[in-house]
Amino acid sequence: MSGQKKSGYMTLAEHEAMLKAEGKWDEYQARINERSEELAKRKAEWAAAEVSLVDALRSTGLDVRSVWDLVNTAAPYPEAILVLFRHLHKPYPERIVEGIVRALAVPESRPRWDELRDFFESAPSRATGGLRWAAGCALGAAADDGVIGEVLRIAGDQGYGFDRAPLLPALARSSDARAKMLLHELRDDPVLGKEVKKLRRASRSAKQNQ
Repeated sequence: MSGQKKSGYMTLAEHEAMLKAEGKWDEYQARINERSEELAKRKAEWAAAEVSLVDALRSTGLDVRSVWDLVNTAAPYPEAILVLFRHLHKPYPERIVEGIVRALAVPESRPRWDELRDFFESAPSRATGGLRWAAGCALGAAADDGVIGEVLRIAGDQGYGFDRAPLLPALARSSDARAKMLLHELRDDPVLGKEVKKLRRASRSAKQNQ
């Protein structure tokens, strides 16, 4: 990578030099340390909060230290699905609940798709990420044509904003003509239009590489 910086951007060394020249270096370091300590504290709280969940997952034979280990693995874990659903509605911190929902974003969750739908519809939404977006990931991953009517309803409801985006692949892989029609219509959706176009480009690229 070139050592040259982009025009208009300050390098880390230049930023540090500026802070020192302005007498703000100690204040900056104090803020960094405070944030690091706060993050470490939150991680410790999350770890303590999910002990019962981790124990339940480990009882199925899974070697995990956090539910997020499931989110970050490509290996299947069908033995964990029932455990995850049993813990879905327990009063965990939001970070842990999000991990549970994200871990349920697998085809094996299909038998309890209705439960995920209800969670999606009642979950709070944020501008980026959050529980509703995570639930959208679970819905999209677990959906098949047996629930395509509900997928169409949710994906077509602009009130759900960007949280509908994870359902787009379910529309793309559906054999239902209504799904193809809605995906075509969503190209002009002010929120999802770009995502639809990216999905179509990725699909064309995959076909060309076959």
